[in-house]
Amino acid sequence: MSNIFERTENFNPIEYFKIPEDFQPMYTSDKFIYLLTGGRGSTKSFNVALYIMLSSFKKFHNILYTRYTMSNTETSIMKEFMEKIDIFDMGSYFEVKGNTIRNTMTGSMIFFDGIKTSSGNQTAKLKGFKDLTMAIVDEAEEWQSEEEFDKLLGSIRNP
Repeated sequence: MSNIFERTENFNPIEYFKIPEDFQPMYTSDKFIYLLTGGRGSTKSFNVALYIMLSSFKKFHNILYTRYTMSNTETSIMKEFMEKIDIFDMGSYFEVKGNTIRNTMTGSMIFFDGIKTSSGNQTAKLKGFKDLTMAIVDEAEEWQSEEEFDKLLGSIRNP
């Protein structure tokens, strides 16, 4: 399975992975924002982490995977992402340094960070992420204002 990414620049994950129909538009549509809703066990977290992992096989992606409040990325969204790497035996393609994971094949970066920390609102730190191509917000209902969300959208500078 791991050599499938080396075969083509136009890799279509839906052909190789059992992506549930409800989540396929993330891979096929050109929409800018997706809002995923559902209760516990609806596989949102699983499929979002899989989507991010597979998206990192496109060259030069800079992906921010965030929550509004997060005290420890290693026990939340980063753990979910690392589980996908293990499940699909993709460890040889990824290098972990702190809260950042680099796809060693493509150079794509995945940054795991919270927007608000114990010291308060830290939306200014979004400026530290260069050339974001994608932002994933987990538990978006935690966001306090539309203005803060707009700051995140302003950080995405590439299509």
